[in-house]
Amino acid sequence: MVEVGSHRIRGSFQMKRFLFHNFRSLRPNPTVFGILHLYHEGNLLTSQNRVRIDPLTPKRRSQSAQLGTNGRPIAFSIVSVGSFLVMDARLEQRSVLKFLCKSGQTPINCWRQLHDVFGLRTMSKGRVWVWHRQFSAGDERIKDKPKSGRPKSARSQDKIQQVQQFLNQNRAVDLQDIASEVGISVTSAHRIVKKDLKLSKLCPKFVPKDLTQAQKDVRVQMCQANLDLLKEDEELLTKIVTGDESWVSVFELPSKKKSSEWLPKGTHRDRPQKALPQRSDRKSMLTVFFDAKGVVLSEFAPRGVNICSESYCATIKVLKERLRKKRPTLWKKVNPDEPRPFWLHHDNASSHTAAPTIKLLQECDFKILQHPPNSPDLAPCDYFLFPRMKNALRGVRHPNVQAMQAAV
Repeated sequence: MVEVGSHRIRGSFQMKRFLFHNFRSLRPNPTVFGILHLYHEGNLLTSQNRVRIDPLTPKRRSQSAQLGTNGRPIAFSIVSVGSFLVMDARLEQRSVLKFLCKSGQTPINCWRQLHDVFGLRTMSKGRVWVWHRQFSAGDERIKDKPKSGRPKSARSQDKIQQVQQFLNQNRAVDLQDIASEVGISVTSAHRIVKKDLKLSKLCPKFVPKDLTQAQKDVRVQMCQANLDLLKEDEELLTKIVTGDESWVSVFELPSKKKSSEWLPKGTHRDRPQKALPQRSDRKSMLTVFFDAKGVVLSEFAPRGVNICSESYCATIKVLKERLRKKRPTLWKKVNPDEPRPFWLHHDNASSHTAAPTIKLLQECDFKILQHPPNSPDLAPCDYFLFPRMKNALRGVRHPNVQAMQAAV
C-alpha cells in the first residue's frame, strides 16, 4: 500500500489514476522528475530515487490524450517498491522544517526556504509556526497525533448490556431480532455477540426424550449408586454382562458420510445427487449379551415372535447356560448364600421389568445393575455395539434374511 497525502493507493493501476488526476499542472512539461523517499519498517533507505513522467506509448495515447500537451500525452513510470512506502508530502516538508529548526532558522526563514523548493505545495505559515514551536520544545515527531475518531456509539457498554439482557431472555434469537430490539445494525450486533460477549450459536443436540426434573433426579441417584459400587469393587466393569435387542434389516440405509465422494475443489455446486433409498421391510430381531471379554449370547428371534416377557425369559434361560459354559468364573458362587458374582445390566423395557422376568432373575440369583429410565446413552448396546455393527452393514443389500444373519 502507498500513502500519498490523505490517499491510500493499492496497486500500480490506482497509482497511475491518482497521478493522472492530481498532476494536471505538469501539462506544460511532459517530462518531470520528482524526489521519492523510500521507507521500510520506519527506516529511511534513500531519498535520491526519482519518479519520472514520460510520454505514453502509442498503445495508450488514445486513453489519456486529454492530459497531453501539443498532442503528446503523458504517462508516469512508477518505481516498483514492493513493501516500501512513498513518503507523504506533508511528512517530507516537516522533516525539512525539523532540520531547519535544528539549524537555528526562524519560522519565517523556514517558510521561505520551503516555498522556494515546494512552491504551491508548501504548508501555510501558520502550520510552519506550529511545527517550529513543537520542534523547538523538544518534540521530534513529524506525524500527527493519533485521533480518537468517530465514537463507538453502537458498541458502547449500554448497548452491550442490552444485548446481554435480551439474549438472557431467549438464546435462540437471530441477529436481525437483536438489531431491531436494541436499535443497532446487524453488523454491530454480530460484532457485539462475537467479539464483546464472545458467544457462538450452536445447534441443539437431539435426545430420545425430554426428561422431567423427577426423571433427572432418579438418573443422578442411580448413576451415583453405580459409581459407589465401582469405588467398592475396582473390577466391577469386568463383572458386568449387558444386553439388549435391536432390529437388523436386510438393507441398512447408508450414512451421509459414507456416501460422500472426492471431487475437485470448487465443484460444490455440481455435487452429485442421490435419492434416499427405502429401508427394507425384511428384518429380524437380534438379541446380544456381552461383557468385557466378548459376546456371550447372540441370537435372532424366530420370525413372527414378538419380544415379550415370555420370550425374554426364554432368552435368560439360554443366557444362564452360556454363562455356565463360557464364563465359569462369573457363574460360580463364592458363597452359597450370596448371589452370583456378576451383574446383569439391561434397560427398562417392558419385557425386562415384567413380574415374570424379575421372578426368574431372582431364582437364578442374578444381581441387577440399575439403569435410569429413558437413558439409551447409558446402555453400551445402544451407544457402542449396535451402531458399530450396523455401520459395517450400511449400503450392503443382502438377498435374504439368512444372508443378513450370516453377515452379522
